[in-house]
Amino acid sequence: MYTIDGMITVNDLLDFNKYYYKSTLNTVKNKVLLSIFVVIVFILAFYDASRFMDGKIDIYEMKSIYIILYLILFVLIVKHWIVRSVKKLYNSNAFYHEQQKIIVSEKEITCSSESSSVKLAENKIEKICITDKAVYVYISTLQAYIITKQMVGNNDKYNEIANYIKDNFLQSKIIFE
Repeated sequence: MYTIDGMITVNDLLDFNKYYYKSTLNTVKNKVLLSIFVVIVFILAFYDASRFMDGKIDIYEMKSIYIILYLILFVLIVKHWIVRSVKKLYNSNAFYHEQQKIIVSEKEITCSSESSSVKLAENKIEKICITDKAVYVYISTLQAYIITKQMVGNNDKYNEIANYIKDNFLQSKIIFE
């Protein structure tokens, strides 16, 4: 059994969101869709470039340039919007500003703070993702309790806890990144 005391920082929450979006985009379906989209944009760019070289259109009529510029702008805006939303969530939720006490025991993880306490039996845990920075204990598709390396104190203790979780929880629910 391990007891962990600490607080979640805004950077921990940002790291969780980066991990979540990265793992969401890393599915086979999304890779296929992205590949198809990239091929279509590449074909359009090649077609526009050949028409431009033949003198049939000028630079302002090249649709592929506009698509690429809009995509870059869209990605930058969405990234900024996500960071802003996560910071707003962090600042508005008292749970993140309270001292967390997490107890990891066989087949159960207890998370408590001043305002709440939750016992997560193995059947209530959707999945557990172990990364080099944190352990994310998902209770739903979008929600997870976070155990950071910073909360644990040092790298050896963090690895010990990660191995304990790996050994004591259902293997099909554990993902290593």
